[in-house]
Amino acid sequence: MLEIIIPVKNGGNALKDTLLSLSNIDFNKKCLLTISDNYSSDNCPWKKVISELKNLEVKLLVPPKEMDRVEHWNWAFSKTTGLWIKPVMVGDLIKVNYFKEVFNAIEEHPNSSLIFCTNQEQRKDKVVYNYIHLENQIVNFEEYLDLSLKNFNFIGALSGVVFNKEKLEKALPFEEKYPWTADWRIYTKLALQGPLFYIKYPGIILNRKITRYSSKTIPVVKGILEEIVYWNEIWELRYQKNSLNKYLRILSYLFLQFFVRIGRIYMPSKMRVFLVNNYKKIRKP
Repeated sequence: MLEIIIPVKNGGNALKDTLLSLSNIDFNKKCLLTISDNYSSDNCPWKKVISELKNLEVKLLVPPKEMDRVEHWNWAFSKTTGLWIKPVMVGDLIKVNYFKEVFNAIEEHPNSSLIFCTNQEQRKDKVVYNYIHLENQIVNFEEYLDLSLKNFNFIGALSGVVFNKEKLEKALPFEEKYPWTADWRIYTKLALQGPLFYIKYPGIILNRKITRYSSKTIPVVKGILEEIVYWNEIWELRYQKNSLNKYLRILSYLFLQFFVRIGRIYMPSKMRVFLVNNYKKIRKP
């Protein structure tokens, strides 16, 4: 059985849209939808559409106390019972054919520790597809490290993955001291346990119009530094040694990410686009 898990706090109408995207899907298999509500105070308008989810068994959970975001993830994931666990974050949408691709991948590659797909991002002014220039294929641990060094988090958001529950249990918990890269670190722990499988089909629409993290300067800087720590750990797993190239890559990432992200607060959009384009050129292998 596949179980969809949605951790939520004040999901509002964004979660309503997510649930409606699930209501249009013919799963053709038994699936469970679990929603863990972390003491929302917005009257939960999404509850009004639960009755429309006739294609899913729905279970509502409430943690024993109000929790921080990553702590809530750990609690909610620990309550899942499916053989495969599909997280979906508030506001993200599932395309009609996504689960068909997922079930095919599970049938053909049942020992995969994680299945992930191309992410489609819906931004305020455009749609972006985060292809990684692979076909539908297995990704082994060495390939995972190489792709991570090139792109930091090439797998993308939690909404774009499906976890093998047996292997996920060995990888949990999400590390609460790393709130910006907690999901990235779980991906690495799963890659250590066995191959990943990539679905080229962009089956998830990530809603980037929602502000998921604070836009204040200090949290953004903390997030960038946390990503650098993560990237350094990946480098050591891959090469077990330092090099000048490593430090040049870190400096280039740190410099451009600082201006790109802080620029969301202080910079004109044209300058941000210029920096992003040059960052992409620098990070090419």
